[in-house]
Amino acid sequence: MRSLSSRVLWRVRLLAFAIAPLDVVKIRLQLQTHTDQSAIQGALRTFATIIRREGIVALWKGNIPASILYPLYGSVQFATYRRLTQFLQNLPTPPGQHAINFLAGGFAGAAATTATYPLDLLRTRLAAASSTSSASLSRSSPALFEALRTLHAEHRQHPLRPYFRGLPAALAGIFPYMGLFFFGYEGLRTPLNALLSPQHGAPGWISILGAPDALAGTIAGVASKTAVFPFDTVRKRMQVQGQSTTGTAYPLHTGGVLRTLSEVIARDGMRGLYRGLGIGLIKAAPASAVTVWAYERCLAVMQRMGGS
Repeated sequence: MRSLSSRVLWRVRLLAFAIAPLDVVKIRLQLQTHTDQSAIQGALRTFATIIRREGIVALWKGNIPASILYPLYGSVQFATYRRLTQFLQNLPTPPGQHAINFLAGGFAGAAATTATYPLDLLRTRLAAASSTSSASLSRSSPALFEALRTLHAEHRQHPLRPYFRGLPAALAGIFPYMGLFFFGYEGLRTPLNALLSPQHGAPGWISILGAPDALAGTIAGVASKTAVFPFDTVRKRMQVQGQSTTGTAYPLHTGGVLRTLSEVIARDGMRGLYRGLGIGLIKAAPASAVTVWAYERCLAVMQRMGGS
């Protein structure tokens, strides 16, 4: 079990490193205002601009908190999901299985988001910070300490409050996102495993490698991410509002989730809520596949060992 956990952790961290450039570009796109570029043009231009002005290392800004965020988030999420699923199934009058999947997934996502939110906020602020100084890019630890110092200085009377700015928007998005994700994943997993089984002529290695689970996770992740992406944009805007780096200042959003949502629409139109969606989906597909693969492998080992 320990060997499996080490392999899973290594793969999750490798995934976090691999998708970090997509995360940085997505965040930059979500924070842009007043642009008429197409989604592809905007993503490619953002990639090129970051490399030209800040160097290729800048594509991994925020990778230190992200490398901690992803394994911790997954651990809290799946442990909570498993326990909540068992709790709901054992109620005197349990809801239907689809409702259980949605509710357990939503609350598990909310718990994991709350537990890891300061890391997410730090990752976002580091990724959003633009700099033309190559020295600052090669030393991510000082940049992290500077981000911590800035957050602490923003609200000295309540030093923890800045670390949870935008949490309501995150919860408003993550509950339906993870609810829909587990609803879709659990609904697709069984038929896909049956369809891609050796009994239906599929090669045996497909089931052994967990390809049906990964495919179900990919489809569920892409669909649910698309449905709630505006809340992710609002969260990013609230996390970095007013932050100024090398002359770049982001708009202030002093209201709550709905007010920030309306301000984004008023300034950038409905299109502004979906800026960065394409990159987000490219990132979500492999992330969802690896996440559910790791969950199912660990769960299978625990069940063989007699765990719950």
